[in-house]
Amino acid sequence: MGRSPKPARPAKPRVSPEDEALFLGAIDGAVPLAGRDRVPVVPPKVLVTPPATLPPRQAITLEGTTDEVSGRGPGVNRAQLGELRRGAVRAEATLDLHGLTTASAIPALDAFLLESVRLRRTHVAQALDVAAPALAIGADVPAAALERMLQAPVPDAAYRLLGDLGWRYQAYRNGLAQRALRAQPLA
Repeated sequence: MGRSPKPARPAKPRVSPEDEALFLGAIDGAVPLAGRDRVPVVPPKVLVTPPATLPPRQAITLEGTTDEVSGRGPGVNRAQLGELRRGAVRAEATLDLHGLTTASAIPALDAFLLESVRLRRTHVAQALDVAAPALAIGADVPAAALERMLQAPVPDAAYRLLGDLGWRYQAYRNGLAQRALRAQPLA
């Protein structure tokens, strides 16, 4: 046998009717002061600064022929390179180092990488820049900050590709066949 639900209690008023009448009688005839001398305080703008240093340099693996050479860093597998070559994943930015010497290419590469790191954090930093003044005065977070924060930092196709590669790698590490990832035993 199930229990019957308890009847809902009526909401208890925060102020008794007598106290409310007493308060309204006390402020009867009150008018706001003219010429207020308060100065609105503008909260300081909080900026999120990107990192000014790069992680330590790592060696890359160069592959290819005399016509085409590609580099692959640690953590990038051949399948990802194949996706880039076929155009399944779009490169977000490119850097042309043609005609530069090694001495001039290294600072250009460092600047490019720092800018790439800054751009990846841009949507978060911009959202925090919009939200910080509102939070400093105790207001709600503006909708524009929430929308900016919810923007994806990587393209959807790249996110799915990397997620799929992660699952495949974990299956390999745990001795599971690749086809088992697609199995639906409870369907």
